[in-house]
Amino acid sequence: MEHPGFFERHGPFAIGDLAARIEATLAAGADGSRLVHDVRTLGDAGADDLTFLNNRKYLGQLGGTQAGCCLVLSAFAARVPAATTALEAGAAAICWSD
Repeated sequence: MEHPGFFERHGPFAIGDLAARIEATLAAGADGSRLVHDVRTLGDAGADDLTFLNNRKYLGQLGGTQAGCCLVLSAFAARVPAATTALEAGAAAICWSD
């Protein structure tokens, strides 16, 4: 359990603003005003959270995420669940590792 004073929260942030800041592409038809409040793992994220996929070994968890938004490479955007908004970014933006 994290200590509540350890991290200073700065959000929530609109996903459209996040996309612009990191030069990611917001999924077609997505609501750019949707807010995310925190960053969580694929398995822990909820509807108000941002998650990311930066390692192929976690592809199996992507389909089950409950995250509101997921930062992924374009190659994996089609695998993001319908209820999760995909933010498609280049490898440098998500620190891709094999």
